[in-house]
Amino acid sequence: MTTTCISGLLALAFIIMPFTLKAEERVFSAQSDEFNSPANLENWSIINKEQLKTLKIEGGKLILEPSKKPSRIAWYQDDQGPFVYKNIKGNFIVEVKLKIGSIKDANETPTSQFNSAGIVVRDPRSKDGKQNWVMYNIGSQYMEFGREAKTTENSSSSLNIYATSRDNSSGKLRICRIGKKLYLYHWLTTESKWHPESAYEEFHRNDFQDELQVGMIINASGRPRETHAEFDYIKFFNVKDKSGCLAE
Repeated sequence: MTTTCISGLLALAFIIMPFTLKAEERVFSAQSDEFNSPANLENWSIINKEQLKTLKIEGGKLILEPSKKPSRIAWYQDDQGPFVYKNIKGNFIVEVKLKIGSIKDANETPTSQFNSAGIVVRDPRSKDGKQNWVMYNIGSQYMEFGREAKTTENSSSSLNIYATSRDNSSGKLRICRIGKKLYLYHWLTTESKWHPESAYEEFHRNDFQDELQVGMIINASGRPRETHAEFDYIKFFNVKDKSGCLAE
């Protein structure tokens, strides 16, 4: 067999072999952040910074706490809370590892209604009367502790709340965007794998443009405002289709 033939066969074998991205190749390294330096905050855009009493990177975590001044700090209808984000194009997975605690004691969970922390994916064209975003969070909700999945279209919000134990005050949340669909997953303290959100595993958002604002939020609607959020990291991954949404 000639050298030319061997080279040709090797090339053919490479073409037909299944190709899997390694974990490090799947991560958007430039956008992901493990909060290992206070200087990392310079790489983020921030909406409603004045609603934050605490915005800092300390001990390898991004820490967010609400201020006392605004009459309302919430993501609902036209209202928007503080938002630490980056612009992300196309299909992606965004994953955060976080802990929700109380300002008085970071190891205790908040009890005031709608004091929570999580992820928002927002269309940058949003404005009053036409706010468009999807939110996924964990914390104190309406009358119970749990997760909240919310979609807001032209400033009209629809939400579902999923009660869980206060033992699940930390863990990982993930939103996977495939085209016009956003899939939601959780992996909290007492869980051993990713779980799709039961009722609203996916949101259809045909109105979203290709580039979206994606990042971390807090809510502190009910008083007293208690939200103390610690984010260990935020990671962005490449993804081609829904089968990749649960990949590690």
